[in-house]
Amino acid sequence: MSAPLLSLVLACHPASRPAPAASTSARGETPAEPGESSATSDQPAKAEDSKGSARAPYSPPSTLGPPIERRLATRTRVVYAEPDEDTALRGRIPSKEHFFVYATREAPGCRQHWAQVADAGWVCLEHSEPGEAEPRALPEIGEDGILPFIYARHRRHKIADTPPIPVYRSLRQLNAGAEPVELLPAYGSYAFARRSYNHGKPAFITDDRRAVSTADLQRFEASEFSGRNLAEDPVAADLTLAWAVRWKTEIHAGPDLESEVLGRVPYHETVMVLRADPSGAWFEIGGDHPHRGGWLAAEDIRRWRPRAPDEPILAGAILLDVDLDQQVLTVWREDQPVFVTLVSSGKPGDRTPPGLYRIETKWAYGKMASLEDADDPYYADAVPWVMYFDGRYALHAAFWHDLFGHQASHGCVNLSPRDAKTVFDLTTPTLPPGWLLVHEHAVHGSIALGRFWRRRGRRLLPALVAFLAGVAAYAWWYPDPDRLPADLTGQMAATVAYVANWFQLAAGHGYWDQYAAPSPLEHMWSLAIEEQF
Repeated sequence: MSAPLLSLVLACHPASRPAPAASTSARGETPAEPGESSATSDQPAKAEDSKGSARAPYSPPSTLGPPIERRLATRTRVVYAEPDEDTALRGRIPSKEHFFVYATREAPGCRQHWAQVADAGWVCLEHSEPGEAEPRALPEIGEDGILPFIYARHRRHKIADTPPIPVYRSLRQLNAGAEPVELLPAYGSYAFARRSYNHGKPAFITDDRRAVSTADLQRFEASEFSGRNLAEDPVAADLTLAWAVRWKTEIHAGPDLESEVLGRVPYHETVMVLRADPSGAWFEIGGDHPHRGGWLAAEDIRRWRPRAPDEPILAGAILLDVDLDQQVLTVWREDQPVFVTLVSSGKPGDRTPPGLYRIETKWAYGKMASLEDADDPYYADAVPWVMYFDGRYALHAAFWHDLFGHQASHGCVNLSPRDAKTVFDLTTPTLPPGWLLVHEHAVHGSIALGRFWRRRGRRLLPALVAFLAGVAAYAWWYPDPDRLPADLTGQMAATVAYVANWFQLAAGHGYWDQYAAPSPLEHMWSLAIEEQF
């Protein structure tokens, strides 16, 4: 694929130490340890997944039929692969959330029935009760239309001796000047359910009704950046999509900093470019831009460099390609790009690891923290739309910055909140309504052979036909025809049909014949075997 993707180190991961603010989470759920919850250069990493559309959430086919009941979890419920607590974990349903039941079964280890809640997903019905409400997709978007919670941090979070943030049992306790029940590290970022005016002394309120004064807190304003739905807004074949990633991206009259400044491209605004200058340091603006023909410095923009997946993908499958050089993520459905956007991968020293990965675990939201001995500790509460692909490394929303297009993370792949939700909805494992997290599980699919061979043909046949045409021309003009193989025509036909190995066996050729008399086609047996197997 394009350039390096996930280049990370140990950084962005579920809290592996006592969370500094377990009770202040807007939902009060804590991610499991990495071993339980772990869920993607010039060759980017790819996170493979299943089919979806550029906007609509992916809904996998199910053999379960309609639900037979709705239940309400009165405690957090763990989902297992089978009605047995010794089987693999499949997910988690938080307390006070409704979930669907599709079948029930009696089995050891549960004083009530086991309930099937998904394909390969079973829950013991203890600590649950019949419910009426429709299970809701988590996380729910908040009043700002972008994030599920209110997020804030201490105004002096970067100063080492900043005192911790006091948390009070209730708004009344805060107003009465009571002793706090908890102290939050000042370096952390925290999630809250709502804001209370509190008679002119505003406070943030958690889901468990605890209160924190807003006096020393600064609320995060979520980035409104979002990527491009290529199904709705495709890019012309003769143009390259780019984004301005500097606050003052200047348009010059020529490919030279000393040339006249014609205008500026606003931060994160898209622009179409035509070509690079010979040095590759400048790109000419194209499309219908008012400064068409102007030039942008390559360091001021990020370009989308699409390259279809090299390997065949299952019919309808989704593949995520992250170009680490350009900080661009592309969502591919088979060989068609459907969505593209900017990301923020690991900064120097916290490199995102390139490679080919699967999304293993998805969280509606979860806590993330630095390692205990980190020189620059961090803590982020209720990070939404988290997709783990390699241990602690994940794709997830970043509510604390707007540096998409720049390397700024602790190793994870940061997306804007809107883009994180889009990618989360497009990828598998699909998070069922009412669930907080889901682990992938084995599924049985099929390969669309017709589509596979068409794509394979488009990739190989043009070069193969050109090669055979060259062989034919060379044979026609060869000065000593008697030295050419007598069965050259048959070898050419067998090469096109990918049966060169069987043709050579039938003709009595051995492996070492390819090193004897000159023959331009003896080696094609290896391509035939590759295509057959």
